[in-house]
Amino acid sequence: MKDEGEKSRGPLSGVLVLDMSRVLAGPFCGAALFNLGATVIKIERPNTGDDSRAFPPFVEGKPGYFDSINYGKKSIALNLKDPDDIDVFVKLLQKADVVLENFRPGVMERLGFGWEDLHKKYPSLIYACISGFGHTGPLASHPAYDLIVQCMCGIVSVTGPEEPERPVRPGTSFSDIYGGLMCTLGVNAALIDREKSGKGSKVDISMLDCQMAVMESFIAHYSVTKIDPIPLGAAHPTFSPLGLYRAMNGFIALAAITDSEFSSLCLVLDLTPLIQDSRFATMHDRVENRVVLDKILQQKISQWKSSDLEQALNDAGVACGPLQNVEELIKSDIAVKRKLMKGFNDPVYQKNGVFISGNPMKYDRYEDPDLWPAPPKLDGHRSEILSWLSNGGSL
Repeated sequence: MKDEGEKSRGPLSGVLVLDMSRVLAGPFCGAALFNLGATVIKIERPNTGDDSRAFPPFVEGKPGYFDSINYGKKSIALNLKDPDDIDVFVKLLQKADVVLENFRPGVMERLGFGWEDLHKKYPSLIYACISGFGHTGPLASHPAYDLIVQCMCGIVSVTGPEEPERPVRPGTSFSDIYGGLMCTLGVNAALIDREKSGKGSKVDISMLDCQMAVMESFIAHYSVTKIDPIPLGAAHPTFSPLGLYRAMNGFIALAAITDSEFSSLCLVLDLTPLIQDSRFATMHDRVENRVVLDKILQQKISQWKSSDLEQALNDAGVACGPLQNVEELIKSDIAVKRKLMKGFNDPVYQKNGVFISGNPMKYDRYEDPDLWPAPPKLDGHRSEILSWLSNGGSL
């Protein structure tokens, strides 16, 4: 690990990551590490590569799903049962700072590259692994996908409208994404620890563990009340008013958490008597009387245009925002000015106007480029990587 200062691409410039993961959780972590400046070599199966190369949508044959979370990485296809490819992998291990994988526990051990084996040979190497249920415990060997983890951790049980006909999952693959983010955090902490100790660490990330952490106050709430939480639509069990309300021309989300925010909300909506109403005097009172309060607020909000109410509430210091779909988000002023959307440095994607999310981590010392680097073709960097291993220089 080296510090290249102002000329670095990011704070992890000089860190080499071997990304052996596939589909979403692991590749998302690899993409985040790339965004932070690391050099990421994606090690894929020969012929087929990462499973997600076969996932739609496709743009003139290009795998959009895969490319959206593997841009900037360098791809080499290695068969870890082939002696020649094993030799290449070992040479990469000798230079690597981090190995990232999301195989089922035991797969890397059977290949001879599990944590115990690698730690003995490369004591400074950081080994980061993401799995459904962790490398220890009664479910360690079980397969998992996002929905299974979301159901098991309780998130699905508190998602959706009040009294839903059937359970619903959140619209995004939350278990994968949050597992990847927590792995990114773990890798960064392990890099800092290595600076002090000189030793690498195993970072064991369980998607279920991560989702348990996301359960916010629900677990603590149950431990106190012994009442199982239920779906509340857009409402919150601890705060009120907080939710989605229908204005004249669309929905608006708002949250008035403190007493002063609630007073400001009442002033904007011409509901000043509510400020002194004993039913809504404290947050506890407002939560207890949430249904009544929401009906009163809804009646007033329905008389406003959503944009006018948004402006009035923001001016009054009350947090609010419009309910936007993906198209509206992409076209929003903040998305453009904060570079929340970026295209690829790739002629096919540029011709078709394809773009994905930008980098949410902004640093004053490092440039936030306008385009993501082109995603890698399968084994597309073999010659470059082999030359680097033989001759040195930069990668």
